Amino acid sequence: MLSVEPRADVFTDGYFEFAIFRHDKGKEVDFTGYNGTSDTVVVPRYAVDPNGNRYRVTSIGRLPMLFPDTLRVLVLPNTMRSIVRINAPSLVSIVIPDSVYEISPAAFADCRSLRGVDLPPNLERIAPYTFDSCTSLVNVTIPNGVKTIAKYAFKGCTSLRDVAIPDGVRELGRFAFRHCSSLRWVVIGAGLKTIHEDMFEGCRSLESIVIGPGVRDIGENAFRNMANLTDVVLSEGLKRIGASAFEGCISLGSIVIPESVISIDSTSFKECSSLKGIFVRDGNVRYASSCGCLYDAKGSKLILCPPGMEGTFDVPDHVTSIEEGAFSHCHALTYVIIPDNVKSIGFNAFYDCSGLKSVSIGKGVRTLNSSVFEFCSSLSWVEMRNGIRTIGDHAFGSCSSLKRIDLPDSLQYINKYAFYGCTGLQTIRFGRNLSQIAPYAFLECGALVEFVVDEDNRNFVSINGALYTKDLKELVHYPSGRKEQYLVIFRGLTTIRTGAVLGPVSLRRYVVEDGNENFVSVAGVLFSKDLRELVRYPPGKGRSYSIPYGTLYISEDAFFGCSLRNMVIPDGVRVIGTYTFYGCDSLTSISLPGSLYSLMDHSFSKCTSLMRVYLRDRLESISIGHCAFAFCDEGLDILSDVEGYDLEYFDLRGKDEYFIPDGELPLFSGTLGLGWVPRD
Repeated sequence: MLSVEPRADVFTDGYFEFAIFRHDKGKEVDFTGYNGTSDTVVVPRYAVDPNGNRYRVTSIGRLPMLFPDTLRVLVLPNTMRSIVRINAPSLVSIVIPDSVYEISPAAFADCRSLRGVDLPPNLERIAPYTFDSCTSLVNVTIPNGVKTIAKYAFKGCTSLRDVAIPDGVRELGRFAFRHCSSLRWVVIGAGLKTIHEDMFEGCRSLESIVIGPGVRDIGENAFRNMANLTDVVLSEGLKRIGASAFEGCISLGSIVIPESVISIDSTSFKECSSLKGIFVRDGNVRYASSCGCLYDAKGSKLILCPPGMEGTFDVPDHVTSIEEGAFSHCHALTYVIIPDNVKSIGFNAFYDCSGLKSVSIGKGVRTLNSSVFEFCSSLSWVEMRNGIRTIGDHAFGSCSSLKRIDLPDSLQYINKYAFYGCTGLQTIRFGRNLSQIAPYAFLECGALVEFVVDEDNRNFVSINGALYTKDLKELVHYPSGRKEQYLVIFRGLTTIRTGAVLGPVSLRRYVVEDGNENFVSVAGVLFSKDLRELVRYPPGKGRSYSIPYGTLYISEDAFFGCSLRNMVIPDGVRVIGTYTFYGCDSLTSISLPGSLYSLMDHSFSKCTSLMRVYLRDRLESISIGHCAFAFCDEGLDILSDVEGYDLEYFDLRGKDEYFIPDGELPLFSGTLGLGWVPRD
């Protein structure tokens, strides 16, 4: 790029304006404007100053340009070497001679009437923002000599339809064609090695792309959400297809994987709902295909089933593992049969298969990994043969059509949130070897009325549909769909497990049998025997409640899903537990004491009507857990009347953690962070 010297002699030669910049490097001038009225301007090769000196015109635009609104066509002379800046909003066409070898960044930016450009053959670089917001640019010819197309070069060229990137291009910058919303087809030559992430962001009309043999890597999100993309040609030489590279390309019907490809991310073709076939060329040492599905070269790993697969799918007998995300978002898949030869099913393997109704799992599988069937909202029948030992986190999360499930005798462990959000689940049967159920395994299972336990199970027993440990010392889970108005706490009961009572809304009081040494009921509310801990509040008891003084701890889940409207936490309370007020969607305000030092994870999560949190004293060292106020009202205010201090709070939505300076709140992970600053 030519540097602009601070002083220049400007003179007019007829209708043309010039500036002399380089007296010591020959008689050359910069063309800076035209003050005539013609719609077509042919810039002269030479200019003569008032003293009769003759200069070669070699550049344009180093000083602010002067062009009339009537200008439509600009013809540059073959003495021209560089273009710095064209400021001509009405310019429709420009003729650039072969002599030009340098075009500066943003040279044609905002030339909104420019329709077509043939770039000169000696140009080696299209600089950043060169054609930024040239909204009428329909076509551009990129010469073979160009080696670099820099970032944002064609950003916002909303009328650009077709682009051929020649073999000479070695580098294509990020967002080079960002928001070229009319771009229909792209041909990428042999010189480019990498298609960077977000290269074609916003090119929603793209229908066809030919990727040349020089390309080794397609970066993540490269063609994400291009809904009209129907044809993709991948050339030999390609090595890697990155994460979400073609995610959301809902019109893509098939894809041919070259022999050279060695890496395909599990999310590369995520939510490509029309994709019915992935075909691998013979000779690929890493991958193979059969019936449109992607496998490893040996055929033992089922890597990816195209999201457009419909109907029933029988996993072939030669498959021993179904890989992570292999069937995710296969919305038209209805029935799946997994044979005994399959030993493992990866994370998210059937995630969001919203049309899946039935699945049969063979005896070879030992673990159902996290989210394996999550959001399979039509799943109503699951067959598990003996072999499965562990059900992972969220494995059946939000399977809302699942009404009954029989778990095999081989099952030993059910992890956290395993059946979270199974709103239609009514009955679940446990086999004889189940030994561990993690907290919140049945969170938001509002229709659950009964646990059925094999009589030979040595760890658990069902009494009136509720789940207890075999010795009746621990309440493991009380079904949220029960209709009883009271819950009896047996004489020998010592523990109510975390997540054990998450409803039901009909429950109005706890009744403690005489002789129980651990719990006491006060007006139907369950406390520890020494009254220091509020253990559970019956969800159906009422809309207002005053916690008695002397309470030090409010247990996890204590007010889970209650219909309380407001709450004052008395002085002395130190800890509010995990999920304590979760889902109290009628709660509008809460008052917290200065004695409080810990708000646990999700303590007020999903209190959708919560508008005010009052702090009665300055809290010196409170710890606020993850998502403590997640999904509360967006207008939630934290208020304080502490004398001498102003309350400062921070919006932390979307952040994992936030550190506040020493002497204030140490850590918050979730929605809001709080701190106190001395008042001026």
